[in-house]
Amino acid sequence: MPSPASVPRLQTSRHLYVALDTQRTDPCVRRIQATDLRRATAVHDELSDPAAGIVAVLDVEFLIASSARTARQEYRRRGLDDVTARTVQYVGTPTGLAGLIADIGAAGVADGVVLVALDDSASTELFSSTTLPHLLRLGIVDTENASVVGAEARSSARECVAHGGS
Repeated sequence: MPSPASVPRLQTSRHLYVALDTQRTDPCVRRIQATDLRRATAVHDELSDPAAGIVAVLDVEFLIASSARTARQEYRRRGLDDVTARTVQYVGTPTGLAGLIADIGAAGVADGVVLVALDDSASTELFSSTTLPHLLRLGIVDTENASVVGAEARSSARECVAHGGS
């Protein structure tokens, strides 16, 4: 079980809550699964209660690679194009994922995201090395959240590789 230090904290400013699905989430976080952003916004509006410190975050399944074409090829190779999505999915580049996360916050779709990798470790590694620093530079996440999520991403990727994942 993760230590309390590995739980991303709720943000009190304009920063978004960002976590990986391998992390324990704060008790005040309500996770949303919706296959489109309109439905996610409606659920967010029902669940989120800033006055009570309750935030509603969108689960986003993701697969990223150095190019969008490579990501789409990997998505098809894994047979994921034949699977019905449970929530919003993103297949593309690390900076494209950062853009989606920023847009989710800017449009009021959710108070943040919980990211669910669709591959073994490659997406998590790219998220840690490229997407997360980009979100930090844009001011989307704060330093503490980026540090906690980055450490979890690196740990999760190492564990996956140690157990024979990609």
